[in-house]
Amino acid sequence: MGQNVSRLLGVVLVCGAAGQLHAAPVKIAVTTLAAGEGVSPGAAGPLTSVVVGELRKAPGTQLITQQDIANLLNLEQQKQMLGCQTDQCRADLGNALGVDRLLTGNISKLGESWLLQLTLLDVANAKVVSQVDRRQKGGSVDDLLDAIPAMVKQLLAGQTKNDQAAVGASAPAPVTAATTPTHGLDLAASPADVPKGLKLLTDGKGTYFAYLPGQTRTLYFGDGKTLREAYVTGGSKNGAAMSIGFWEPRVGLDRYKAGLDIKPEGAQLNCGDTKVPLPAVADAQAATLLKGARFLAPRWRRSVYALLRDDLGNYYLVDHQRGAVGKDMRLYVGKKKNMKPAVLEDAVAEDKGALLISPTGRLKITHAQGQEKATAVWLEGQASTPLTWLEPEVNLPLIYGELSAYQTEPLGTPCDGRF
Repeated sequence: MGQNVSRLLGVVLVCGAAGQLHAAPVKIAVTTLAAGEGVSPGAAGPLTSVVVGELRKAPGTQLITQQDIANLLNLEQQKQMLGCQTDQCRADLGNALGVDRLLTGNISKLGESWLLQLTLLDVANAKVVSQVDRRQKGGSVDDLLDAIPAMVKQLLAGQTKNDQAAVGASAPAPVTAATTPTHGLDLAASPADVPKGLKLLTDGKGTYFAYLPGQTRTLYFGDGKTLREAYVTGGSKNGAAMSIGFWEPRVGLDRYKAGLDIKPEGAQLNCGDTKVPLPAVADAQAATLLKGARFLAPRWRRSVYALLRDDLGNYYLVDHQRGAVGKDMRLYVGKKKNMKPAVLEDAVAEDKGALLISPTGRLKITHAQGQEKATAVWLEGQASTPLTWLEPEVNLPLIYGELSAYQTEPLGTPCDGRF
């Protein structure tokens, strides 16, 4: 309650004729920055002063004293504004002050990173028209001071452009889409990794499968000109029979439904409920094909970090580089059949969670000790939308099927095109 009072009494009113904001003079009220997680309330004051100083530099601006602001809000209005947590409530505050825009912000610390956010609200329509985030690794809060001039400039320049694209309650998701990224790569396998003595099977339709007799850790597949290594997940042997399991997320937890069964009476490819007979290729023909084939490393280079959903049916999918948790993190947002990659200004992952910052909001994921599932929220300015954690391993068919985030290219498994 005390912090809310100090924020309210710390409002500064700026009247300006800045042409980049509006054709007529636009009034902007600036609230004292909120001190978030890991930051003491006293740290926000100096940063707020710098923000106000930058606004004061704009041509035609006029700074109204805090006493003037106190006169604009009566005691009852002040009491009503103490619990402001939504854009509508802040818009009511702006209307009481008689301003066109309300500039709010917050500063917090996650791990070794300082996070500063500034948000500009259109008071008349109660919507965000511009938002800027910055992350400072290491150092102290003083290191953020140098970033504020550019942040204020970007905030003011961005409000007109984003006026029609403000994030509303019906779509709490990033609206800035990134270019569709590549999830898989055609990398040549190291010659030292390609074993000798491979045998070939074929589906009779131009696809070949190479394996080592008696060895369950090696499997290649392709058109004969190129043979790609599969991600082998396990295998078993029983006398002359053997099975090779491979990564195929579209079968979900039924991993036994993705694999190659090789028996004396014949071989079979299993792709979910699809069973494909695989006759053996004669040794002479196999030797010719293998000699001229180009061998490739496994294709898919991504793995899922988190899958989340809000109560409006928007999904949030976070992935990263395979085998390197938190490296090259990406975010996809949208309904099941319309997920898009989002622009990320920054992303940080650590043992206690992750934070992904986009131009229109932040995704915060927290792994609390003793909790079976992580918690997550989507943050837009001061507004917070709780998200439901969906266990990735249980939802693999959803992730690699219905959600559409990965439907732009093949996974690079022996079962591509067989579901």
